[in-house]
Amino acid sequence: MKDQLHTMLNDLWLYLDEQVVPELLPYLPPWLAYIISDLGLQAALEVYYYITKPYTGDYFYQELQGIADGA
Repeated sequence: MKDQLHTMLNDLWLYLDEQVVPELLPYLPPWLAYIISDLGLQAALEVYYYITKPYTGDYFYQELQGIADGA
């Protein structure tokens, strides 16, 4: 599944990047709009990762690690 996973992740990143348009930034919390506009989408996703990590079960990260190891 390595090739399929690579294709899916590239397609997902393109989709997410297309969804971030300047017209939507005023509707986001100001701190998030700042991160996206000044630091980029990847930085905003990393911030969300750290915010939600304490509330996300370890099984989720284990599943992701299993997919990565298998690919």
